[in-house]
Amino acid sequence: MKKYWLLPAVLLLAAAALVAIRSMGEEDLWLCENGEWIRHGTPNISKPVSPCAPVKRQANIIVAYPEAGAVLGDQFTVSGQARVFENQFNLRLSRLASGTAEKIFEQPLTSDARDAGEFGAFSHQVDMLDYYSRVSDGDYLLEVFDYSAKDGAEIDKASVPIKYIARYQSINLRSKIDDFVFFYPVGWQARSGIGTSTDLIYYSGTDGFINVKGIDFGTSTLPRDETAVLSTLAEREAKRPGAPYGSNPKFETVKLTSGLSGRFIMPSDDQNESQNHQAAFVMDISFSPLTVDSKGKNGKWMSSDFDYLLVISNRARIKELVNLIKIDPIK
Repeated sequence: MKKYWLLPAVLLLAAAALVAIRSMGEEDLWLCENGEWIRHGTPNISKPVSPCAPVKRQANIIVAYPEAGAVLGDQFTVSGQARVFENQFNLRLSRLASGTAEKIFEQPLTSDARDAGEFGAFSHQVDMLDYYSRVSDGDYLLEVFDYSAKDGAEIDKASVPIKYIARYQSINLRSKIDDFVFFYPVGWQARSGIGTSTDLIYYSGTDGFINVKGIDFGTSTLPRDETAVLSTLAEREAKRPGAPYGSNPKFETVKLTSGLSGRFIMPSDDQNESQNHQAAFVMDISFSPLTVDSKGKNGKWMSSDFDYLLVISNRARIKELVNLIKIDPIK
């Protein structure tokens, strides 16, 4: 007999539980809809007095720097946090002009999130000089975003408008296969009446100068090893009459981020003031010799092949300007 009255008791308890759950359900609530508190069902509390604001979903890509409207120079960092699939997403820079956006570049980014669903930091250095032929002062748009795996649409996009103001201007020396791009500060002017047949570039301003020369070997026999050649040419330049770099200049062989190899000549403290604090850099371009028409002996014009260049600048500027040199293959 006991078995028959257990079933109604269980059904009665289930019904009571359902009623209790229903009484606490979402229908008996004040819900925030379109900025207003809306009653659903019969809430057992009065209308909230706090402001009604919809809960915003946290963005999956957050750009911390630069801020919107930032005025930036030739090098800047884009950094922030991202929570995206496999830590892979994208950065795009576009120039804004006449109501259109011209893409300058787009490239992948990676965050350092340890697990799926977690935020990871990202940081990327932008060098506007890499795009020297396509950028100028003006308004630009940085976009950090992901592509949907479902349909390829751009999602989770963070957009940051910026203003770019260039600090440098550029001038090219062209070989048969490459442009060698030299940068100098905005405001420097070309210097006329430069001296010898090997002078290729000369710009100066109130705070410095840059002079680029082709190195003429003359009848010299040079070593075959690149490092030995750079050492020989640097020492020969340092020992020119008049000790242009002082009595005890320092030498340093380096390989630049552009891939160029060279050797710095840094003046000693006893350098004569008439030398304008000059320092120099001997640069190897033998992989892409530079052919230049230059004024030779007796006023005749001749074609010269230069495998090495000499960059001269004031000591305070030499390393800055040398590290800006870029190789741009001719397309």
